[in-house]
Amino acid sequence: LKKMKVVLLCVVVMACLLADSTGQGSTFDIKCGVEELQEEVIARMDAEDVKLDELQVQHHELQGKLDEVQVQNNELQGKVDEVQVQQLELQGKVDSMEGKLDEVQQQNHDLRGKMDTMEEKMDDLKLLLEEVVTNTAPPAPPQWIIIQRRGQYGNLANFFAKSMADYKTGFGNTTGEFWLGLDELARL
Repeated sequence: LKKMKVVLLCVVVMACLLADSTGQGSTFDIKCGVEELQEEVIARMDAEDVKLDELQVQHHELQGKLDEVQVQNNELQGKVDEVQVQQLELQGKVDSMEGKLDEVQQQNHDLRGKMDTMEEKMDDLKLLLEEVVTNTAPPAPPQWIIIQRRGQYGNLANFFAKSMADYKTGFGNTTGEFWLGLDELARL
């Protein structure tokens, strides 16, 4: 605006000189017109200076608000970054837990298979025990399993002189001389 004042003043001076050199009007008339024009231009320029000052104040205020917003934005971005790091850590933990869950489920499946096998063996053993207990004389208490019985049952003295195959599968009668068998002992 100051440059504009100087340029405007130069224009007014040139107009005065031009009017004086062409002989149009008196110098006094031109000076009065120029002074009025100069005062109007100065008044307008002063008003523009005031507006400019107001705009600069507003610009300064807006710049301050923008700086505050940028600080808040930086803080929020920091928090977003922290949350993203936490999210990645949690995802890693979830992945690890899913892997462990798969392992536990496989172990559970394996144990169920073993339990089913054990239940089958227990059922076989119960049947065997019932057979052994019901075929024994004299009856044994239910908590006892007869593995071997020897006595005077009318058998030869070498009744127990058997082959390894006989000892493996068992022989005799549960009401007389009896050997349960190595296979059944192993199952017990």
